[in-house]
Amino acid sequence: MFGWLKNLFGGSPDSRPPQNGVPSPPSTGPAHERRHWHYGFAHMALRQHALEHPAATIAVLGDAKASEFLDALAQQVNEWCVENGEPVGDFGTWNIHCKRLAGMPVAVVEMPATVAPPEAYFVAIILQTTDLTPEAMKAASARYFTLERSIDLEGNTTTMLCEWTQEGTHCNLGPGPKPLVDEFLSHLKTMFS
Repeated sequence: MFGWLKNLFGGSPDSRPPQNGVPSPPSTGPAHERRHWHYGFAHMALRQHALEHPAATIAVLGDAKASEFLDALAQQVNEWCVENGEPVGDFGTWNIHCKRLAGMPVAVVEMPATVAPPEAYFVAIILQTTDLTPEAMKAASARYFTLERSIDLEGNTTTMLCEWTQEGTHCNLGPGPKPLVDEFLSHLKTMFS
């Protein structure tokens, strides 16, 4: 059930996350430490589903059942957190933006407010096809981008644009835009022009 969490902490999904050895940002207390439920949802659960089932993910995120789908993923993340002694998350209500980017379907999911790097402000799933026939969409792969909270060298909060590859590599693509949906989409559009 929790296969997508297998590599979240470098161990099996049933093992307790390591207390040491996980890089963490400078903090001034628990409110500024990465929350496993937030990270696990954006970086693991939704990513795995989107990259394994790209057309289905785009379809459900553009459907009336989108919130139900995201709630089910969030529930799995919270169940994992309970089993492993981690605080659960309050995901709230979902805001999803379905658009076209260079003719390709894209769904942007707004995440709950961030408190620490590398929590994501937004996730963008781009189905790599401009042919919107069912056959072409089913054959298309997806690209998975995150706009993440970051900290610059002076300790100021900033953003970082990142991508998760099909192979599970997290790529830092450099400084991102302000954490606004339209600016995030505009920034991504420049990559596909």
